[in-house]
Amino acid sequence: MNVVMSTVVVAQSSDQYKKLLASNKNDLFPKVLIYDGPKLPISYQDYIRLGFDYISVYSIDKPQSIPNRFKYVLWTGVASNNGKGKWALQKSPFVDDIHQYANRWNSRLNHYKKSYDNPNDRDDIGLMILDIEAKKNNGELRKNPPFRSGGTRNKAMAIAEYKTAMEELYRYPLEFAQKNHNYYEKWSSYGDVPVERNWWDIPSQSWHKWSTNPSHLNYITHKISNGKAFETEFSKQLDFYSVSTYFFYSPKFSDSNTANQYLAYLLFQLEANQAWTKKPIYLYFWFQYQASKERGTLISNDMVRNSVIFAFLSGADGMVLYDDSRKATNDREYHALIKTFIESISSLDKYRSYFTDKNATFYKPDNARDLFADRKPVIRGIEKGGKLLLAATNPFAKVDELTNLSVTYKGEIIKIQLKGKETYLREILL
Repeated sequence: MNVVMSTVVVAQSSDQYKKLLASNKNDLFPKVLIYDGPKLPISYQDYIRLGFDYISVYSIDKPQSIPNRFKYVLWTGVASNNGKGKWALQKSPFVDDIHQYANRWNSRLNHYKKSYDNPNDRDDIGLMILDIEAKKNNGELRKNPPFRSGGTRNKAMAIAEYKTAMEELYRYPLEFAQKNHNYYEKWSSYGDVPVERNWWDIPSQSWHKWSTNPSHLNYITHKISNGKAFETEFSKQLDFYSVSTYFFYSPKFSDSNTANQYLAYLLFQLEANQAWTKKPIYLYFWFQYQASKERGTLISNDMVRNSVIFAFLSGADGMVLYDDSRKATNDREYHALIKTFIESISSLDKYRSYFTDKNATFYKPDNARDLFADRKPVIRGIEKGGKLLLAATNPFAKVDELTNLSVTYKGEIIKIQLKGKETYLREILL
């Protein structure tokens, strides 16, 4: 009986993607889309037609058979080496087994080359993302200063030495790979961004401080000298920043007002980093909640649509649709979320010129910190050529609740009425 049901669902899934492909053609959408989710019953050409520029080698069968430029590789276990590395276990740059990493990295990267590279294709593989995640943050260092036997007992000096050594250690695998396995077109490192992911700390300081005070910056990407922030050598070697935007709190398990801060939280991760860098920013986006009670449950369709539309109207350069299992799924709700994701891209693709015009002006009436702290409706827009592409939503609205907004832009008063959590997206002639 289970086999029959599974076969029926797979057939329905295939039919769904035939319909999606018939009604959505996003291959000219100018922002970068990366598919790193469950295997779908479609070809690599179909992924491209739907708008994806890169496909994870873990999300497709026979990745060697497709052109290299469309492939994305996530290099996991960089610091752990499958659990055998002290760097990951101790989160310290002062361990005594660093010498063993080069051989293991070489073996792993050779495996990627052998398993994923198209031998008949002279192009480089599209993207390589390192997943390191093996350092202590500023709070942990202040709480437990990294004193070493025979080293300084001065807290500030010990922390400074740790940060310098850890940034150099983070550079080690990146420089090793670029020197010995330099057949990837672009490089990044997951989560290693100027303003690291946080939720509860967002209201702790003003937007002015978040966007101008270098004291909270990630020491892996920025060093501070005379009160000014400068990119580290590690950061300079990244082609773009990979920003984590996973969601945590579901209204089914947590306070609904907290859960509905999700969109302001996503925009904060994007816009706080935009304040510190000119690098392109790609957002990692997962359909599953990450908090302990919610973990594994799916977010809603309106969350998918709002996340896609507002991320790109706020200037995101790309988005990674991520799921760490990559296994094909028969979950109809999951496939419905993919459909919403694709259709949301299609709704933006109608206005693609707004995302290619370098002279376009972004309209952000409320900063992301205040949206989060004050739980406001979200308004974002892009102006070009005397027109405004405007989006609005109220993540905190109840079902059928009406939200009336009045947007004043360059003398124009734009009246918007939202029903529930709907997403308003319109082009307005100014």
